[in-house]
Amino acid sequence: MLASIKDKALRELASDAFARARVKNGLVTPSGRLSKYDGEDDHLNIKGAARRLGLTPHTMRVLLRKLAIVPKHRKNLRGLRLNEGQLASVQKYIQSAYDSEEAAKRLGCTSEDIESLAARKLLLPAFRMVGRNRYTNMELDAFVNSITSPSLSDTSLDGKYIAHFAEQVGISLAEASSRILRDKSLVVVDHSSGPDLFKGLKVADAPKKHLHARLRPKAQVRDAITYAEAAARLGTKHEGIKSLIKASLIKTIKDPRHKERVCPASLELFESRYVKAAAYSPALGCHPTSALKILRTMGVLPINDWKSAGTRFVDRDEVMRITGLPSPETAVSAEWFTIKDELEEHLAARDIPATTRITSEPAIEVKATTGRWSFIVRSDQDRKLFSLTSSFTSKLQPARLRKVEKASIEPGKIWPGASVNSADGRGFLLVDEALGSETDGATEFNLVDHVITRACQLHRFL
Repeated sequence: MLASIKDKALRELASDAFARARVKNGLVTPSGRLSKYDGEDDHLNIKGAARRLGLTPHTMRVLLRKLAIVPKHRKNLRGLRLNEGQLASVQKYIQSAYDSEEAAKRLGCTSEDIESLAARKLLLPAFRMVGRNRYTNMELDAFVNSITSPSLSDTSLDGKYIAHFAEQVGISLAEASSRILRDKSLVVVDHSSGPDLFKGLKVADAPKKHLHARLRPKAQVRDAITYAEAAARLGTKHEGIKSLIKASLIKTIKDPRHKERVCPASLELFESRYVKAAAYSPALGCHPTSALKILRTMGVLPINDWKSAGTRFVDRDEVMRITGLPSPETAVSAEWFTIKDELEEHLAARDIPATTRITSEPAIEVKATTGRWSFIVRSDQDRKLFSLTSSFTSKLQPARLRKVEKASIEPGKIWPGASVNSADGRGFLLVDEALGSETDGATEFNLVDHVITRACQLHRFL
């Protein structure tokens, strides 16, 4: 019949009328082009229900499982359908949830602290809506009960309010909470029974007898190398180390605690045979990011040329045989290794989750194990200065730049006294050039102490 209608507008009108009637009478599933009639039969598809509530279909399914709501099939139709009563139950649950600002008011902190707790998975959100976490009384009460657990308390100690303690030590409330719940390096002395948990929470350093051996940022097991340390040593990421292990290029061993660690001998053998492709950039006269592309054109393929491999490594002998380029050797003085070792000891003593590695410049990179912040320590022998540089650029560090802009943090407040330089495109660089490079013991310790201070300042904001 529709084919006999010559006018296009009239034909589409008749087609829509038939489609709407079929949906209303439960004769067809309102999907695809018929999704605009979803709800005509007093039932909604999951996708249509999610659209009405401002959710994604995935989040809608999560809430249905959480609320034990079972969508049903309508007779002779495909697809799960929700009625108006079930949709009202989901909407009521969403309205009872808190956003980050409301949750912060209840716990007595800032919304940035709430997001940081969620990022560390100390506070689990109930669901996400419009790209933001939502929390209910259940999740907030679970967090309060976990942090005020009697097993984490010691009322015999003299404590300080957690906000004052965190400010004095130079850490965030989220980091202090992590030390209570995970590291067990802090204990709860007293807490309020009502709302505003952080305003009435007193903490103190845990007695040494209660401290557990911590594996980050520096392994406490003799002759064992953690994945984070191996990644920092090779200049790659955690996933890159795992992929090299899976490809049998690096071997692992079990430590006395039955944890899997990187075999030191295997890592040394890997370093002697392979090198990062970027290390050939000085010999090729190009930027480090372009070295791999040039080596490919010359016939050199990386040994880990697969998806999500991270940093690409090439065989030293193969590069020498095909291109004639000598193997890059980094002339690293003993002073750099001394500074690196002292930095690792001070980072572990201050419980700062970060690793250090000597780069090809040579220089020392101090990087958070989470990857949220990093900076480079360089030496200018002509000016006899050590310089510290932390980058916040939209191209290479978009996440940390976005976090600084979202929190409206002035760049000059991150590193007080450091200069703020503009970067190419959008972003900025923090540069600290106020350190003498004399090699006597006192000045060397001052450098390490200054680097630790800058690491604490970055960790507090990021």
